[in-house]
Amino acid sequence: MKKRKVIGCIVNSPESEYQTRLLDGLISQCEAYDYDMVVISPLVDVTHYFKDYLEGDQNILHLMNFDYVDAVVVASMPLRAYDGGMESAEKVRKLLQKKCRKPVVVLDAPMDNYEVVETDDTIAMEEITDHVLDVHGCDPDKIYFLTGREGHVSSVKRIAGCERAYEKRNLTLNHDNVFYGDFWYSGGYALADRIISGELERPEAVIVHSDHMAMGVINRLVENGIRVPEDVVVTGYDATQEGFLNNVGVTSYIPRVTDMAATAIDRIRQILEPDKPLLPHEDKSCNMRLAASCGCNAREENYKEYLSNSVYMQNLDHTQGLVQDNKNVSLLVESYMMEEIAQSMDYEECLRRIYLRTYLLRPYHHFYLCLRENWLDMNVNMGSGYPEYMSCVIHATPEDYEGRVEEELHYTDDGKYRFRTELMLPQLHEERERPNVFYFVPVHFQENTLGYAVLQCETRLRVKPTCMFRNWLRYVNTGLEMIRIRNKLISVSISESMTKLYNRRGMNLRVDEMFRNAAEGDFCFVMLIDMDGLKIINDKFGHAEGDNAIIEVSSVARSVLGAKEIAVRAGGDEFYIIGVGKYDEMKVKSKVGLVEYYINEKNRNSTKGYELSVSIGYCIKPLSETSDIEELIRIADDRMYANKTERKKNRKI
Repeated sequence: MKKRKVIGCIVNSPESEYQTRLLDGLISQCEAYDYDMVVISPLVDVTHYFKDYLEGDQNILHLMNFDYVDAVVVASMPLRAYDGGMESAEKVRKLLQKKCRKPVVVLDAPMDNYEVVETDDTIAMEEITDHVLDVHGCDPDKIYFLTGREGHVSSVKRIAGCERAYEKRNLTLNHDNVFYGDFWYSGGYALADRIISGELERPEAVIVHSDHMAMGVINRLVENGIRVPEDVVVTGYDATQEGFLNNVGVTSYIPRVTDMAATAIDRIRQILEPDKPLLPHEDKSCNMRLAASCGCNAREENYKEYLSNSVYMQNLDHTQGLVQDNKNVSLLVESYMMEEIAQSMDYEECLRRIYLRTYLLRPYHHFYLCLRENWLDMNVNMGSGYPEYMSCVIHATPEDYEGRVEEELHYTDDGKYRFRTELMLPQLHEERERPNVFYFVPVHFQENTLGYAVLQCETRLRVKPTCMFRNWLRYVNTGLEMIRIRNKLISVSISESMTKLYNRRGMNLRVDEMFRNAAEGDFCFVMLIDMDGLKIINDKFGHAEGDNAIIEVSSVARSVLGAKEIAVRAGGDEFYIIGVGKYDEMKVKSKVGLVEYYINEKNRNSTKGYELSVSIGYCIKPLSETSDIEELIRIADDRMYANKTERKKNRKI
């Protein structure tokens, strides 16, 4: 099968209306050209007030490996804050400059010298101005125009569209009637306040260049007794759900974002495959959306669409088989997913409970949860980038109810679940019959990166991340952090602070678990290691050196552990190694010899004024229902004392 072209895409907060329309265009044209897509997507807006959370969210940008894509599309507009802040855009710009050697096309807002494909705002604003002039008969000299920051690329294009409507009527737009805002509510409030105060003459209409500013104008005027549209006609731009469902719905225009995004893929095809034809695309969504703010009646189907997308509790027909709707947040909230995860006693249970809620993400083809291998360690925080290896701890498909959750985070040598992070995801490189889109999104708690999730879908489904997906991942993030904290608390309660070996409580918990999981014919093995001369070291060299000697012996105990063995600090100078499995006398004697070898090696390389010395005893017994770990320890202890006595006798000789 011929290798398929892969288009990389960087898009922020993908559930927003602009980004959703943009993804529609990208995905549909990639489907037409049989291209795969890799989408790197921080999930929250760049203006998010919780800066630690925003920092952790944007770390996903570091994951993109440009070696595995043939070209890159950057949705640059959502990377810019309303107030002109460019921090996120600058991060992406530096990332591209440093790591990307592939063709780059940016959408709507320029970035460096990369090629730009823009939405044609002029057509939209020309049509809106036509509507205000022709349908509502407003006086051209009594129309105000409220746009964004002066000189902003969108401000310039949108004013140009209004001017074009005037010019074709042989009129001149009076630039004294042009006002500058910020594309946000505040810009609308500011203009409305000037009208209300009498500083500005009341206009017949205000053509506003964003729905948010239009809502600011409308709501402030209405609050102060100026009726919309009876006294002042107001229009917006962007056709947002919020604007349509405002107390006075905003007449607006659906921008040509979908068409613009598809054109960007066309341009990439011209670069990558200049001998291949371009396929047609049509943005059927581009049109005026009428509402009350201009005095026109909204279409009933628009109300149904926007209400359906905004209502928390939707009526679902449960008689039609499996209910799935990745936009219906009520399904998530009423699933009690957070409560389920919170009950988890360990990470395996937590991952399994997360897996059991992946049905909420449908429709999709594959879902992967990839975590850094030390994600449970509360002493390790990762603020930037990713480690060399990742582990895929959950792989779910909608049809699979077996719960493919990996029980261990130490994977086999074949690398099936442990993979090099530079691959991003091993499945990305598999051959497929149809083009797919892979959404890579961050998994983190505040600024601390735990890993990332991947949603894989065939492009024909036109699946895009939604509010449901973002909030589902918030539950996952919080659940993983709760397990990290619980794991830390348990670790503190079952381990000894200085050596980090198990204490007596930890030993009993783990031994009970080992006995429960034992196979038929297994033996229990106990080795007891007792330090010789600790009191002399403390008295002669100080307790700090005594502690150092204890730590050195504990490191020896840890270094000889097998995969299913534990090390315990049972007292001040006493250590246990305990295992369950297929033991025999030769295997245990070999382990005793290994302990003695490591002790001798430490002494040989030591610059201390003392030597480490240990006495060792051990016991091996077949496991049975009556096996008692304390009895085995007592036998090993007796043999250790016999060993100690024999060694003292030999030293006297």
